[in-house]
Parts: sequence; structure tokens; C-alpha cells
Amino acid sequence: MCPSCPFHVTVDYMRYSVDHSLIGEQVDVKLTPGEASILHGGRTVAAHPRLLGRKGQYSTNIDHMPENHAALDDPWSPDRFRSWARRVGPETEAAVGRVLASRAVVEQSFVSCRNILGLSKTYAPELLERACAKANAASALPSYTSLKNAILAMRAADAQARANNRPLAQTAPGDLVDRAKSAGRLRGAEAYRRGGE
Repeated sequence: MCPSCPFHVTVDYMRYSVDHSLIGEQVDVKLTPGEASILHGGRTVAAHPRLLGRKGQYSTNIDHMPENHAALDDPWSPDRFRSWARRVGPETEAAVGRVLASRAVVEQSFVSCRNILGLSKTYAPELLERACAKANAASALPSYTSLKNAILAMRAADAQARANNRPLAQTAPGDLVDRAKSAGRLRGAEAYRRGGE
């Protein structure tokens, strides 16, 4: 069971809920092509349609949640992530708000929010704010990977501008940067000739 989803078991990178009374108990999982069954003491305690595709998906039965799930003594909460994002900037706050709203069970977005906001510690908070502005302008749901790639692209563009004694690029949110135009990947006609011609 994972810390951010305490009443789920993880199988093949997918998370399936079990009744909260089984937290800490050992369970077995039986997988078929169409179903994931969770067994406790040889008895089936939960059955879910088998999740396929993107890793990290959740199948959560609301009945498996404890009644006071939102009131559990947990340092992670939507308010905590919104507050942290607000300290970075308004674009980051909007992006994190969209991530929190993207899941049927808000707790399932906590790891994504933590990872995204952690970019403000690894890189400058200003870079995270700029990356979130781009994601928000494109109406894309931000992810750790997309924001990290945007930050790395911005850092590279900023470094190149400093090296060429140019002012730093002030791209509008949502503008795309063509990093390949100066990559020097030209081929001559010889590269496309076939056979002994």
C-alpha cells in the first residue's frame, strides 16, 4: 500500500482499492485479462475491472474509504498544496488547482502536486512559474515531466541568450520554442540515394 493512497494495493503499477479495515493486512491479488480480484484469507474482498494503459491509474470504490477520510491526520491536504503553490506564484497556483481538480478522489493527485511543487526547490521558483504559465495558456493539464522539460528548455534558452549577450527571451505564455532550427541536421542528396546509382 502506498502512503498517499493507504487503502489501495499496487499491482503492475496500477492501484486498486480495498476496504480501509484491511490497511496493514496482507492480501493476495488474482489477475485475469479483464479483472483484478483482491483476496484476504482466501476470500475475495474486492474486484475491479483490470486497468490497462498508462501506469499509475486508480480504481477506487468510494465505499472502501474511511468515513472521516478527509479528516485523517495527514500532512498532505489540498489547502497545503494550494498554499505552497500560492507562494510560488499565481500561475503555479492555477496549475496546481487544475491538477487537484483532475481526479475524482483528490488524494490521488497529491503525489503529482508534491512532485510539481518540488521543481521550485530543484530549480528557481520563477522558472516553475513561467513553465506553469505556458501550461495554463495551452490549457494543458500540467505534469511533472512536462513542466520539468519546459523548465530545462527555458534554462537552455536563457543560457544561450546570456552567452550571445542578448536579452533573455521574454516569450509569451504558450509560445513554442524551436530548439531544432539551429541543431545543424542537414543531409545531402547522397543520404537518400539507393543502390549503385
